Amino acid sequence: MRGGRAAVLRDSGWEDLGGPALLPSLAAAGTRLYGVHPVLTADPDGHRRDLYCLDRDTGAWEDLGNPAGAGPAARTVGQPAAADDGATAVACLRHPDGGLAVRTRTAGGWSEWARLEGPAVHEAPAAVGAAGAFTIVAATPDNIAAWEGDGTAWTHRNLDLPGADGAAHIPAGAVTAAQAPDGRIVIASRAAGSSDVVLHLGRGDAWTGVRVPLEGGILSPALALGPDGALAVVCDDGSGAPAVLVLDLADLEASGSGAGDAALLSRPWTRGDVTVLKRPAAAFGSDGSLRLWALAADGELWTAQAGPGAPPPVGWEPAA
Repeated sequence: MRGGRAAVLRDSGWEDLGGPALLPSLAAAGTRLYGVHPVLTADPDGHRRDLYCLDRDTGAWEDLGNPAGAGPAARTVGQPAAADDGATAVACLRHPDGGLAVRTRTAGGWSEWARLEGPAVHEAPAAVGAAGAFTIVAATPDNIAAWEGDGTAWTHRNLDLPGADGAAHIPAGAVTAAQAPDGRIVIASRAAGSSDVVLHLGRGDAWTGVRVPLEGGILSPALALGPDGALAVVCDDGSGAPAVLVLDLADLEASGSGAGDAALLSRPWTRGDVTVLKRPAAAFGSDGSLRLWALAADGELWTAQAGPGAPPPVGWEPAA
């Protein structure tokens, strides 16, 4: 985002992607980019928060509307989530009643908005999908809820992930998710009552959990999966610096499966030398190199990189 518009950084500099002004929260899935366009009028009944979709293959933007229409309810849709398996795309926003609503794109085009059965959720869900199977997860006041389906038919359940003292894990805020090549899902969140990061791995009814101590910070963790089971976890610490941890998926299997406590996993975080305003982003290259990005306190995009197998980087520099 630059000046309220979607932009991409290329070797030649920043390129405006066109489209409308967007709120500073984007979702990318497959070859599509999603963002919420705010419409503000003197009359609050005219306010809107419409979801726009950019087809990065064609450069065309499409207005997907929102599940709330216009007026005060439209301001409750929150941040978008999206997933794409190459044949089907799913876009998700919060419904005005606090639940979730989705639109699904198949060969016939986009469906209408559909309210999913289930509880009220925090404003930032997460979605993953592969081979016709999609999962949307979101934090609720007392659990983490999951919706599973093919994009058109959905089932809902509470995950009851391993937490503290044998109770189900209650996240302190929004959750994030990434899908491993074997179909399992990694879910990351902050622990209620602390700033520790909690990571869960599993699918169906078999889940493991680990709790990684971290001093301070408020941002939900970002996740990236790399070759050979590498997992990067990125958030912020109490000083506002980016905190980075690289694990193996096998490290998340320490607590066994099913109900029970999340195991303690003490690992040192690498702290960057900038102050971040929003959750950093991370990605692995095909060779296993790790690249990080974050909006810093000066309002500019900063980046850091580590080679294959190298420790997470400490030094950050302006991206452009």
